[in-house]
Amino acid sequence: MKWGLLAVTTLIWTVSADASPIDCQKGQCDLLKNGAYPAVVIGKVDHIGTDKELGSVYQWATRHSYWRNLPKGKSSYLASANLIAVIPPPSNALASPSALLMGRDEFNTVKIEPGDLVRYAPHRKAHEAPQGDATALAIYWGATGCIAVLCKAQDKGCFGRYQEGTFSRDTGEQIDAVKGTPIPGGTTIDTTTWLPLKNAGAPRSP
Repeated sequence: MKWGLLAVTTLIWTVSADASPIDCQKGQCDLLKNGAYPAVVIGKVDHIGTDKELGSVYQWATRHSYWRNLPKGKSSYLASANLIAVIPPPSNALASPSALLMGRDEFNTVKIEPGDLVRYAPHRKAHEAPQGDATALAIYWGATGCIAVLCKAQDKGCFGRYQEGTFSRDTGEQIDAVKGTPIPGGTTIDTTTWLPLKNAGAPRSP
């Protein structure tokens, strides 16, 4: 089983395929949680990253004693890794992207590209039966999530249907990406369709 990496945050701004690579000195290698991020994230893809960038995130995790119960060594994560970076606007509480892992086999299937609107969600054991050896399965459940393309970059009319941000996987409530607490007045989404519950079938105003 192969792996890829997604760097995402809430309240995303417009992005381009020529965006700058991630910069660990600016906190862009930081992980929000030790392990697979447990919330749903909806945001725009900034760029497809490199093995070097994924290696930087792995090194950050090691320095901060993250992933201690997962397989050791960059090779477990870098064998066939991709990085997808999503950059937040100045108005966001988070000043830089935060990293989330996804399977590369899944990445190759969904064909994620810069500018796409994507949805990250944690894996659910009741609904998935991944294949692989002990190392692959440990990374799958312990560090990765599922990513799907909601809107292709060219389909601008699609984007208005969704609310970008971070949401509870169980309730769909919009939450603080770091604290995990509900945001007062935030949007609640349907955890099956990923659409806002209010006016779920209608485009939102820009």
